[in-house]
Amino acid sequence: MKRDFAEQPQTRTGLAISQLLEFIHAETLAGGEELPTETVLAEQLGISRVVLREAVCHLKALGIIVSRRGSGLRVGNPDWSQVMSETARHIGRFGAEGRRRLFNMRRTLELGGIADAVENSTPGHVRLLSGVRVKLEECARTPEVSVVELELAGIDFHEVMMQPANSPLLPIINDALRDAFRHLHPADFKLGSYSPERRQQIICEHRLIVEAFAAKSPEAAYFALRNHLGKAL
Repeated sequence: MKRDFAEQPQTRTGLAISQLLEFIHAETLAGGEELPTETVLAEQLGISRVVLREAVCHLKALGIIVSRRGSGLRVGNPDWSQVMSETARHIGRFGAEGRRRLFNMRRTLELGGIADAVENSTPGHVRLLSGVRVKLEECARTPEVSVVELELAGIDFHEVMMQPANSPLLPIINDALRDAFRHLHPADFKLGSYSPERRQQIICEHRLIVEAFAAKSPEAAYFALRNHLGKAL
């Protein structure tokens, strides 16, 4: 039986990263404060210095830990939106499984925020949403348009759809999905194609969503979106 990605055992580096973050939290270290030396940290965490250095490299890339020659390691002052963006991009580039996880995260956030999006929507937003819906329909009606191009058009629609909800996470997830589809590994190009029936279904589902926004009906939008998204992948 295939194990879910979330159930995969952590690597030694992954565990060390968790330990380092827990150490920073337990010691209530703020940005700019110094961490113990590598030798002391490795001993306290019960890991080798090689593994510790790998974990530190990951956290330095995110800005959570910083270092300058001669001053040791310090807690950084990371831009958390940037940290989340980089993390989401890494997830998205983890092949089909990474894209699946991003789509599932987006599904949860969209269903939770669709009512706010509808209630905060303005006539101008509905016109904008109708415009991206038309572009999506054009893609769906053109047999030569690839699955990737259609997916990218769908991402644009979903991003505009949820703008009035003012979610700080959804733009990050959508950007990561765009990045994932634009940087597909050659092995992932075999995404198949959508049948004419599926393409027509996509057109109908997005029309219903736009109609719900135009009618200012959160309930209709929720059920139209849930029908479109289906079950979590």
